[in-house]
Amino acid sequence: QPKEHRACSANCSQTLRTNRVLNARHTGCDVNLDDLLPPIRRGASSKNVAYNSGGMLRSEAYPQLPPLPKLPAKEMAGPTPWSNWAIPGRVIAGAYPASLDDAETEKILTTMLELGINTFVCLQAEVNINTPEHAWRAGHGLRPYIKDAQKILSKAHEQGNSKITQQKIDFLHLPIIDGNVTTDSAMNRLAEDCMERILRGERLYIHCWGGHGRTGTLVAILLGRLYGLPYTNALRYTQAFHDSRVYPQGVRSPQTPVQRAQVRRLLASQSAGSISSPGSLNPMAAARGIAPVRAPVSSSIGVGGKAIGA
Repeated sequence: QPKEHRACSANCSQTLRTNRVLNARHTGCDVNLDDLLPPIRRGASSKNVAYNSGGMLRSEAYPQLPPLPKLPAKEMAGPTPWSNWAIPGRVIAGAYPASLDDAETEKILTTMLELGINTFVCLQAEVNINTPEHAWRAGHGLRPYIKDAQKILSKAHEQGNSKITQQKIDFLHLPIIDGNVTTDSAMNRLAEDCMERILRGERLYIHCWGGHGRTGTLVAILLGRLYGLPYTNALRYTQAFHDSRVYPQGVRSPQTPVQRAQVRRLLASQSAGSISSPGSLNPMAAARGIAPVRAPVSSSIGVGGKAIGA
């Protein structure tokens, strides 16, 4: 973590760490902490980065991607109060998209499907798609919402709903304990899978429980790799997009030091051409007894509810 401190204003003798929550204000001081962070870097380390005259960022490596808006990018607010766009028109990041309430779950998932979401990326260890209905309705486990999404998709096709045109829904599941990380190799494989889907024109909804930590980790890696951003800029964009939500909840994204460290490693490994060996654990994860996750689980559900692949 950064060790340096900076004065929060000329009239305030107190100091703040530069790695504090973006957009938060220090008590009794009118200075935005975002102003204390290093400016967006446009140096040699950003080889695939290009900014237009309006300050929007485009990818030179992948020109088919939409440009990222100039920060603070309030227009990146998502379709629900707990979500935001991570890549305009392509990727939404947010909270677990379901609840015990059937109507609320249907509303959230219908909104996502009408926006063209055809891949749900779940980063929750606490989600089990095989949890029976009687169990999650009694509060024993979380609702396996992908089954609800499949029902909505089938119903839309039966009724000729022109707003939902997907033929199938993909569900990618990489279980990660809240506040922590999986192995670098497993996260790298998931990031590569997501990148391929994004470049094919698919639309993704990436989530954990609140959509802050685990979600922010993957989003930062994707932004860094797709737009050629160095570590600090990838975090800055991830946080700014996260804070465009109606309810950002005043937290960091990625949320914990171990998550931000993984972003740093995987973005650095892209430049170095190597990643951690398969099955290797982050020292903090190993200390907490977290078993290594070898690879994300992938499945596709088409119209009619049949599994297409795994």
